[in-house]
Amino acid sequence: MSKPKPRPPKFCYWRGDTLYYRFTVEGQEYRGSLHTADVKTAAARLKTERERILAAVKYGEHRMLLAAAALRYFEEVAPHKLKPSAMARYHTSWRMIAGLPVGPRKEALQDLHLDQVDNKVLLAIIRERQARGNARTGQPVDNGTINRDLAALAAIFMAAIGWGAIDRNPMRDLERSIFVPEADKPFDMPPWLDIARVVQSAPPMLGRLLHTLYLTGMRLEEAASLTRDRLRLGRAEVQLLDTKNRKPRVVPLSPAAIATLRTAPANLCTPFVFWVGELTRFGKGGAVQKVPVEPDRFSRISLSANISREITRAGATFRAHDLRHRFALDWLDANDIRSKPGGIYDLQRIMGHHSVTVTERYRDYSGGIDDSWPFPAPLYALSYDQVLALQLPSAKNDDGTKDGTATATAAP
Repeated sequence: MSKPKPRPPKFCYWRGDTLYYRFTVEGQEYRGSLHTADVKTAAARLKTERERILAAVKYGEHRMLLAAAALRYFEEVAPHKLKPSAMARYHTSWRMIAGLPVGPRKEALQDLHLDQVDNKVLLAIIRERQARGNARTGQPVDNGTINRDLAALAAIFMAAIGWGAIDRNPMRDLERSIFVPEADKPFDMPPWLDIARVVQSAPPMLGRLLHTLYLTGMRLEEAASLTRDRLRLGRAEVQLLDTKNRKPRVVPLSPAAIATLRTAPANLCTPFVFWVGELTRFGKGGAVQKVPVEPDRFSRISLSANISREITRAGATFRAHDLRHRFALDWLDANDIRSKPGGIYDLQRIMGHHSVTVTERYRDYSGGIDDSWPFPAPLYALSYDQVLALQLPSAKNDDGTKDGTATATAAP
């Protein structure tokens, strides 16, 4: 007597010694062989086949692979939506996650169809990124980096929705604040003396640029790309077109900022307010060589390197972006905005923040600032030329000694 066959999985039936499937999708019946007599194997194959057919019915036979979607996004969408720096960041993020084995059967992310990416896949991306760390340095990857990777993936899905290749963005179902939370980094508020020392010691055009960053709160790239036709000094404002989020905004100018920009030497060979006419090259033995070049704006790479070098040379430790933080804090104090609930929105517009929540961090700032400023006029009331005229106190070394013999005098 033959042994009875086990009960077939749902949507399956026996035909001889082989299991077959049969189910209906939108009125259409689908049936076929699963090529096995093992119940567990049949259940797994049925699940795969059913998912394939459901997706084919919903999205068409030629479903889009994530690799194809990414290629189309970076060719057709990103160049028109992103600034070059953001596009480079998204490219890097995609390269970091494209090959991760996060599919149901450990397929690479780029080999999955768009409709296969769900919460399980996204969580697998997070786990893989945390486990692998930085491919170049071997150091752990922080949550900020992972969130930027996920933002690049979300942008690809948003474009795919526009193409009609998918009808949902799986990133919306992922609570990133739970799985990859980012702690708010404390602001570094450079003291006025450190800012003044850097402005004084830097080359004139670079020093003027740095002081403008502090007086206006502009981002470094916004100031570096500023052209003279965007200045509205008679109306005490600057019109910014090349912003981080590509949304134009108007930045009001204080009298000190107006004087700093009005006295900036113009060069008819370039439209930029802040321009460079020579490059510094360092030869063997520390030899410094000044090489004349066609006047143009500071390049992104050389500008950041030059600013870091000048800040270090002046004995300070802040970053150029910290000048933007210090502007926001001083603007709130100078306008007595902390106790006025509506004023924070004015600062949001000046800073160009997408959300007022970011701006409110300045209002709630409680960190200490070592401002042993020996002059009656605050730094935000002084133009570039007035800062150059200050006789600053000597900077203290780590051992308590002082560099130089300059003494503090009253502000001009």
